Amino acid sequence: TVTETQAEELFGLEIIREDDKLIITKPYQTKEIILFVKGGKTLKNDYGASEFVTNNQGLYFLQYPTELLTKSAYEAFLTDSDIEIAILNRIAVTNAIPGGSWGTDGNGNSMGIQAGRMKNYLKDNENEIIVAVADTGADVTHPHLQDRIVSAWGYDGTVNDISNHGTHVAGTVVECTPNNVKIMPVKVLNNSGGMDQPAVGDDWSISVGIKYAV
Repeated sequence: TVTETQAEELFGLEIIREDDKLIITKPYQTKEIILFVKGGKTLKNDYGASEFVTNNQGLYFLQYPTELLTKSAYEAFLTDSDIEIAILNRIAVTNAIPGGSWGTDGNGNSMGIQAGRMKNYLKDNENEIIVAVADTGADVTHPHLQDRIVSAWGYDGTVNDISNHGTHVAGTVVECTPNNVKIMPVKVLNNSGGMDQPAVGDDWSISVGIKYAV
């Protein structure tokens, strides 16, 4: 038996009480911190990082040997006057959405993406419009997506979509937009996902994918 504080310290957890519930997360599990130094300057103190990479313009990606050291470094960065932005590189997964699904325009049991409004907005626009789908990739051979894919990119050199999550999202966009709207599948989540398993990535891989799309 351990206290909440001991559990946080021993296992790198973060425990928050909300009414009669405990919300337990593991925010330091990647042991990675992303930060930006004010003015694009050189980082003066990495607070124990085992290694790091930088673009030499203020952006740093730091790796730490333990979760406890990651936590103490993160807390130090939050109060460091030289640091403009400091975030943990958190895990991202494709979870099921309770109580509904991401449909097109929504109903009583669905959180829609308001595709009907976008379709009306685009009806008089004949220019090619590219929609980047940062997800699990896409099945570019799927008949529903033919002639609607302009390019594809993946962190592992492929856009193979095992979980079909990104294919579903791309298909929703295609279904609800005219033919001049094209899809750019950007694979930022790995292939661990299947029909019953979530695909996994992290904030860093997602941000790199978004930057590529832009």
